Formats: sequence, C-alpha cells, structure tokens
Amino acid sequence: MPRRPPGRFDQVGRLLIQWDKGEGTVAFDDFRLVRGTRGERSCLPTVDERLTLAFPGGKGHRFVSDNFIVLTDVPGINAASVKPLLKRLESGLTLLHERYRVPRRMLGRAPLCIFARKEDYVAFFARLGKHFGVGLAPPSADGYSALGYGASTWDPKQGLDRPVFVHEAMHAALEQLLHLASDGNWIQEGLANAVQARLHLESTKADRSDLFARRARGESVFQPLGVLLAMRRPGTQRYLQLATFLEFLADKYAAQLPTFWNKVTTSWKLPHDSGRLALEAALDQPIETIGTAWITWGRTYYR
Repeated sequence: MPRRPPGRFDQVGRLLIQWDKGEGTVAFDDFRLVRGTRGERSCLPTVDERLTLAFPGGKGHRFVSDNFIVLTDVPGINAASVKPLLKRLESGLTLLHERYRVPRRMLGRAPLCIFARKEDYVAFFARLGKHFGVGLAPPSADGYSALGYGASTWDPKQGLDRPVFVHEAMHAALEQLLHLASDGNWIQEGLANAVQARLHLESTKADRSDLFARRARGESVFQPLGVLLAMRRPGTQRYLQLATFLEFLADKYAAQLPTFWNKVTTSWKLPHDSGRLALEAALDQPIETIGTAWITWGRTYYR
C-alpha cells in the first residue's frame, strides 16, 4: 500500500483513491475522527511537540500566554522580554473577535517561531512539510505561515516589537478560528493586515484618504472589488486594499460578519471561489453595490 495514494472527490463527495499498484478504485464515503486522550485537542500538537519540531536537539525555548506560544532559539530572550509581545498578540486576537467578529474557537495556542538564523527558518518549513507529507515552497520574505505555524527571523535592530510577528501570529490563529489555510487568500491576508495596521500603525504609511479619492476619480489604484475577491492569491501589493475592505465590513456590517464567516468556513470551495457568493448572501447585496459603498465609505472614514 503506498504512503499517499492520489485521490479525488466525485460528484457526491466520496473520496476515490487509485492505488499505485493494482486496478480499480476504492471509495471512502464516511470519515470519522476518534477522540484521543486529550479530547478535542488530540488533533493538535502539544507545546513540547511543537518546540521539538521547530528546534530539534533542545535548542529552543518556549513562552506562553493564554492563546499563543512563542518558540525561539534567540539568545537573551526571556520571559520578561517576551511578555510585551505576547500581550500584543493577545490584543490582536481580541481585535479579531470584537472588531471583526471572528468566532471564538481556539483549540490550542497558536505558535509563532522566531529563528536566530535565516537558514534555520528556511529549514523549518522544509522539515514541517516533510512531517505532514506535503511540499511547501521555501520562505522568501521576512515572515511565513503554513500548516498552523507562523514564523519569522530575528533582527536585533527591531527586537521583539516587529509588525511581522503580529502578522504571522494572526495567520496561525486564523487557521484555527476559521479553519482556513494561510496560503495567501484574501481573507487571511485581509484580516492579518488589518490587525497589524491597528497594532503597528507605523508599518503602513500610505495615505488611505488619497488612495480612495483617486479610486473615486476613476484612477486604477485599487482593483474592482469583484476582481480582487476572485484572486486566489492577491499578492502583497493588494494587502492594503484588503485591510481597508475588512475595516469597511467591520465598521458597516458587523452584525452580518458572523454569518459571512460561517458561510466561508462551511464551504467546500476556496475563498476566491466562495468568498464573493458568501459575501453577497450575508450582506444581501450584489458585489457591485458593496464595492461602491466601500469606496464611498473610505473617502470619509480615512479623512
């Protein structure tokens, strides 16, 4: 029996697997998870297991708060120095819940790994992918998130008060909160950037008022909303636009956001396929009307 046979879902949701050897297909139409000794937390690694995976050989240290773990091998970081960072991450989670109405369903602490050396940062994601039997692209930016882990590297000039730490930790938390992979989709990036902007205002210096004024004049600064939400991975040049759109939803449609999150997280489709339809259904408006209202709102809100 091969380790990871190729498979696909048929029209009625059954998983069809073709074994590498032999003929025919095997259909599985009923998957069940059996609880382990830690109940519903059994599917999540323990703090010690996460530490060992991130820093094999006992090189790392762990620091925990109610909902986050900081795992690091940076010399000199201790419980006192990391406490403000953990407090800021908890503030970010509070924003997700209270402003953006993301559901409260953390099963375990979201991990943020801070590596002293860039080569160890890159090697971790290769090791993480191998651990889960998937291929991960090596990180090329200052921060990277995958498979429930957020990570970055140490910069002594910036210390622990770095916007990227908040950004990647929010990605890790959102994987639990929304059951949504951190793969560059618009919901993950919109929320992570919105929280980052609120906790690190200096990290986004763009004049938002001017951007919205230019868009209202017909200048192609922002992508039309329907186009933006149909992008599988919008890219960093669209992160500011996504953050302002999440602020718009939080400011004008807070009551509808829980319905929207529920529609997104229960859909079998990816956010660029399901997000627009879920948004139109939750807000009971066509995407063109929502997009126009967003641009009008932004010209006043950011003034």
